[in-house]
Amino acid sequence: MSESEYTPEQNREAEIERRRAHSQLRAEYIVRDYARTHPDGQFAKAFAAGIFSAEESYALLNEFARDPKTGVLRSDYMGQVLEYETNYSREHENETLTLAMIDIDNFKQLNTDLGYQSADDILKSVASTITRQIRRSDESTDVPEVERSTGKEVLATDDVIRFGGEEFIVMFSSTTQEQATIALERIRLSIEEQFAGRTPEQGHVTVSIGVTEYDATKKEEWRKTLDRANAALQEAKQSGKNKIIALDKQAAPSELPKVA
Repeated sequence: MSESEYTPEQNREAEIERRRAHSQLRAEYIVRDYARTHPDGQFAKAFAAGIFSAEESYALLNEFARDPKTGVLRSDYMGQVLEYETNYSREHENETLTLAMIDIDNFKQLNTDLGYQSADDILKSVASTITRQIRRSDESTDVPEVERSTGKEVLATDDVIRFGGEEFIVMFSSTTQEQATIALERIRLSIEEQFAGRTPEQGHVTVSIGVTEYDATKKEEWRKTLDRANAALQEAKQSGKNKIIALDKQAAPSELPKVA
């Protein structure tokens, strides 16, 4: 039976299963690579105790990799995650990778005006909205947080990384820049609507977003893709904030806006 003979629901289920398998392989890679590069840490010692299955690797990753404040991946796992994703994109034809950087506008001022605790609550709320909207709007990452039938916990936020104080990196595997931008616009609008009606002093919150596609044809290093996403983010902030700026993957360094 060809793919065209499947029902939309069957195609969707197959895509969800493919994404689940992809996430499991990524989890194993992160566990092994993080243990290798941090041999004296608790994580490495736990890993060295035996050979873990995919499910056990997931459990380890879920325990160690979360940022305690927001629940998304910690920034010290960023290198392992992006290395895996860019390698995967290079090795699998038509597996497009798109990266986005999301920054909470005027967060330092919010921290000053509202206080540490209130600013932290905003940070958690924004992280939750980003994760929730990705799950709702990007079909390829629609994986439930818990498989109730088996009790196996799935790392629901392995596509979002906390990067810096109020910045997040979002990975869209098997997703073009155009497709990712649709999901990102839903994120932007959802955050804007969530805090609508508040004055800046009351915690009115918006986000600026930069997005770009990984260039697998040039075997680009993930750092260059991230630099381009960051450059797009800086342009969004410098041109008024609360918007999305996309940079083509073919953009030459001389064409990029200066990153502050």
